[in-house]
Amino acid sequence: MEAAHERAGEVPERVVVTAAGANRSGIVARVTAVISEVDGDILDISQTVVAGYFTMIIVVDISSEGASFSLLRERLREVGIELGIHVVALHEDILSSMHTV
Repeated sequence: MEAAHERAGEVPERVVVTAAGANRSGIVARVTAVISEVDGDILDISQTVVAGYFTMIIVVDISSEGASFSLLRERLREVGIELGIHVVALHEDILSSMHTV
């Protein structure tokens, strides 16, 4: 399925969201609800549970008019506190520059 920005010929503004902590019910639901609330578009998602420890990484497009990186980051911080997990949102370009020699 083609994302909205691809149909419009726009360059996506991608954010990488990671979540980690003790596994519990509702983590995926709460984190993805926040992404939806700020008008983000989930491009890719992976999650796993190892020995009771939950990890997830989500690539989110925030190119839409209503999307806001600062609001996404703040809301994810709040959800992380609520769920007792660590949630981080970083712009993809920052991650790319960190790994470029």
